[in-house]
Amino acid sequence: MALGLCCQWLETTPKGVKNILVSRTLQLGRYRKGEYDADKIYGTYLANVQNLNDVFPKIVAANIKSFRFSSSLFPLFDLVDRNLWDNGTIKQLLKSIGDQAHSHNIRLTTHPGQFCVLSSDNQQTVLNSIVEIEMHAWIMDQMGLEQNPYYSINVHGGKAAVEDQLISGVMKLNESARNRLTLENCEFAYAVTHLMDVYQATKVPIVFDSHHHSFNMGGISGQRAMEAAMSTWPVGIRPLTHVSNSKPEYLEYDAPVTRLREHSDMLHTVPVYQFDANNKGAIDIDVEAKQKNHALFHAVEKLGLLL
Repeated sequence: MALGLCCQWLETTPKGVKNILVSRTLQLGRYRKGEYDADKIYGTYLANVQNLNDVFPKIVAANIKSFRFSSSLFPLFDLVDRNLWDNGTIKQLLKSIGDQAHSHNIRLTTHPGQFCVLSSDNQQTVLNSIVEIEMHAWIMDQMGLEQNPYYSINVHGGKAAVEDQLISGVMKLNESARNRLTLENCEFAYAVTHLMDVYQATKVPIVFDSHHHSFNMGGISGQRAMEAAMSTWPVGIRPLTHVSNSKPEYLEYDAPVTRLREHSDMLHTVPVYQFDANNKGAIDIDVEAKQKNHALFHAVEKLGLLL
């Protein structure tokens, strides 16, 4: 088992808690106005990758065995000169990160953003999504990570009730991306029961999210849904799952789903079936809580999850 850290590393300073693992961004509007020159764009990419490489030893020292790196290492990559991100310096740093992961048996994953929709009715959106997912696969290739879902590129199903379109989008991905792709159940569109049909056609494994399942159960219990998702993973690769909680203040009244779906700072509960599967070494769990590494260690110390 491994508890996964998502994208940031928080440290306590005299001025409060600070994230020292920052993905610097570039704004599309400013880019279109010509406000970014090549040096600015390259400097942003270099700083993002260098920062991840520099912070990675903290992840190693904390004995964290699963880490989700940011999906925003190379903002606007598809609009700029490829040489700004596909160059020797960047690739050397990515290789260094991958080498550290291999040396310390750390599972690296990533989770492209909400606009990555392989099932969209808009074919340009599908094409853009393919470009984005394949870029994440390129990053993992440069890290030297094997092309299998242990190193997951995780996305949601997107538009509801169009499984055929989702299947079609998946099959358009190149081999490097498709071999690492995983699909996650979500709050509104795709329960695990819906994704099982997609799995049968594509063999893309399902990442079970217990918080999402509570809003969109697909007619089955959480335990059955997790077991179904686990059955989609190749033999020898530990299934990846997610856990998060609603903010406690929203549980005190009949809050709308838009509020209840928001992640709390810390975990205050984990479904028993997911807790047991983790502590028996049957799954990995990404801890999706706002206090990041602090929340992960809190879950170990206060809830009894095994790291």
